[in-house]
Amino acid sequence: MMGSGKSAIGQALALALNTPFYDTDELIAQQEGRNINQIFEQHGERYFRRLEQDILAKLPNTPCVVACGGGLPCFEGNMRLLKQKGWVIYLEVAAALLFERIKDDTNRPLLKDWASFESLLDKRVGVYKLADLTIDAHSEVSEVVQTLQQTLKINKYLS
Repeated sequence: MMGSGKSAIGQALALALNTPFYDTDELIAQQEGRNINQIFEQHGERYFRRLEQDILAKLPNTPCVVACGGGLPCFEGNMRLLKQKGWVIYLEVAAALLFERIKDDTNRPLLKDWASFESLLDKRVGVYKLADLTIDAHSEVSEVVQTLQQTLKINKYLS
């Protein structure tokens, strides 16, 4: 979900694993030459979700770390596609903390207020829980990355 630390944790994990990092929202913004808010305003959510699916299909089939936009796994069977490409990790954070982290960010087109945020999270959390692994992401980035590395090694996701 937005505010869970996907980009920061993903970048740090990729660095620790010495592997490429991709952020689907950044890839879309680069491809479109405008930010996510502008895409939503000019073309709507449906258009954006198609862009996400296109980016997902273009991701390499080689080891990498990918931070997906918060809605990406929830549409068009994308969770299934993500799981075909690799391990899917849900960075779980309490709703109140997520909202606190992002409440003043004006670059989040689906963020309006607490009620809309909570409703969006409620709709998405069932899909998020289909991930291969759920990690508590309340801690500092370095601690979450360390936990991820240990957990992935124990579960033999990393050789």
